[in-house]
Amino acid sequence: MQVSDLDAALDIQADAYELFLHTDRAAYEGLLQFYPQGCWVAVVDQKIAGYMMSHPSCYTAPPALGKTPDEQSIQPDCYFINDVAVGNSFRGIGVASGFAKQAIQLAIAGQYSRVTLIAVQDSQIFWGRFGFEVADIPSELQTKIRQVYGQDACYMVRET
Repeated sequence: MQVSDLDAALDIQADAYELFLHTDRAAYEGLLQFYPQGCWVAVVDQKIAGYMMSHPSCYTAPPALGKTPDEQSIQPDCYFINDVAVGNSFRGIGVASGFAKQAIQLAIAGQYSRVTLIAVQDSQIFWGRFGFEVADIPSELQTKIRQVYGQDACYMVRET
């Protein structure tokens, strides 16, 4: 992903997520600057079909919605899929699956023993196809996640 791809990513985000889950351009720019090797776009027919933002993180302190991790303050022990979204006209052709596989490969290459994410909008079944399971976390953390990401939000983990 390049900075020039962010407008397309924001358009995809607007179609993919409920408004309260939107991340602003500054946060995406921060993620791109923080960990560019984890930020990807998929191009189909010369159009950006979807995007993925991912980066190292701390298992017990997933990043807050719309916030860029501070590499000075985190002790990364996992690889976090921050955001995956696919444009409406490109759904069902494997774009999101490609991103899931890419994130797992990035985690393995970075020698992280697990990949984590916060599943929203009933996406748990999709992520389960790639070996993600509901994370065993304290109820306080799950409550905090649901307060920000919605009542159906679910912290998930996959061992590499």
